[in-house]
Amino acid sequence: MNRMLLEAYPLILAEIRELEERLQKSSNRPAAAGLRQRLDALQAAREQIEGFVAGLPGFRARRIVRLKALEGLSWSEVARRAGTDMSSEAARSIYRRALGLI
Repeated sequence: MNRMLLEAYPLILAEIRELEERLQKSSNRPAAAGLRQRLDALQAAREQIEGFVAGLPGFRARRIVRLKALEGLSWSEVARRAGTDMSSEAARSIYRRALGLI
């Protein structure tokens, strides 16, 4: 999984919502076709990211990656929500390991 794609997840969701709204309002068929094509690509990226996260081994790694990349939380908030006595650095280390960065 590409780290940049993973961390773009919140932006992908926002763009999907915007494109869906524009498609509902669009009466121009050629423009709508272009919007639909972009929407399909973004939905495929969303599914790829969600599948990657769901397939991570270990509940802690899945939770940390989901909280950081998919929900966009700060490291301190990720650590607080992921474990009782986990430090921000420990959460960051688990995240990096899950993504194969170390």
